[in-house]
Amino acid sequence: MSKFLGCFVILLLLLSVAGCGGNDATVTPTASASLTSATDTASVGNTATSVPGSTEREVTYAGSQGAQLSGTLLLPAHPSGQKLPAVIIVAGSGPTDRNGNSTLPGGANINSYKQMAEALAAHGVASLRYDKRGVGKSTGLPLPKDPKHPTPVEMQVLEDSAAWQNYVDDAAATFAYLQQQPEIDPTRTGMLGHSEGGYLVLQAAATGKGFTNPPAVLILASTPGRALDQVLREQLVNALKRQGASPEQSKSFLDQTDAAIASLKSSATLPPGLSPAVARTFPSYLVKYFQGAFQAEPAKSAMQFPGPVLVLQGDQDHEVFANEDTPLLDAALKTRHPDDHEVLIVPGAGHELKPVKAQSDPGLSGDVDPRALDKLGSWTADKLHVTGRLKELAVAIVVAALPLLTALSLFRGQQY
Repeated sequence: MSKFLGCFVILLLLLSVAGCGGNDATVTPTASASLTSATDTASVGNTATSVPGSTEREVTYAGSQGAQLSGTLLLPAHPSGQKLPAVIIVAGSGPTDRNGNSTLPGGANINSYKQMAEALAAHGVASLRYDKRGVGKSTGLPLPKDPKHPTPVEMQVLEDSAAWQNYVDDAAATFAYLQQQPEIDPTRTGMLGHSEGGYLVLQAAATGKGFTNPPAVLILASTPGRALDQVLREQLVNALKRQGASPEQSKSFLDQTDAAIASLKSSATLPPGLSPAVARTFPSYLVKYFQGAFQAEPAKSAMQFPGPVLVLQGDQDHEVFANEDTPLLDAALKTRHPDDHEVLIVPGAGHELKPVKAQSDPGLSGDVDPRALDKLGSWTADKLHVTGRLKELAVAIVVAALPLLTALSLFRGQQY
């Protein structure tokens, strides 16, 4: 049994590939899909965090198609009245919440996004991280009343809610909401996407739906440089090899997978006659999700983004590949004129940018590698001019105080 928790593919496609001995062996991947949504309600008061001087505020706001998204706004310590730079943090695939945790087995206490938010706060950058639609406190998916006997109308509503474009628009809505917060400088805001979230922020940045100021920076963490269908297929090939599937089993499974991908890309339909194993990988209610996801072109989108970009990748990531995906992003970004981007490949880190102790270790426990967190915080603070703005504030205070200082000096002189 092999479980890829935190897996990039298909809303965190949880592949579980079982191979049995003998001619009756079957290969059975199972997909666990989770989907997301979001109206603006009053937020609760600020609460303290582990970063000295920082506070957190829970917020709820409108996402795509009337759904509600719930998230956490983390504000670092700052002088009263000073506007902060900030980024949104967009989760990867699967039932992933604002902190990077999953409802899938073994997916609790990952907290990678929470650690990223705190690293940003330690460098003076605010952040907004949110539960995906269908996860945590965000709007749940419109599931059928009787899952065993769903009506056509119920399935259509579910399919529409799970459409890929809704996830893109949720990210854009989150970015727009962040820019509206009174503590935030909307001209110094950016987007951070992890895994599938990298696809989403690239597309949201390109479309600019719902926000007035474009992202000043992008951070792509464990983000593929290839189309989703290519990454998905490679993951399946690797999973089949690890589970010892026979050549015949592998060919049958991959041929059907290729047919399903081609049909989804061309017409948002699934071909008839798929085996139960392949059908579980491509649930029918996700056809609109798949069609949109398969059309995403991350390298092309990266070429079109004009601002600074940071690429963070672990060299032990078995879901997005440092030797295949990262070079494509790097090459695409280099074609820009002018180009401002940086790539950090973290040795020994997996998909969550946490240390991987062995080949079989999914890298879900412990802390995000400090090298990744340090680069994330310092790079973002530099590109969003945290230090520069603080210096400007200090100069402004001194200039404003000069008349008072002069008066005090003259007063003291008169005393003698």
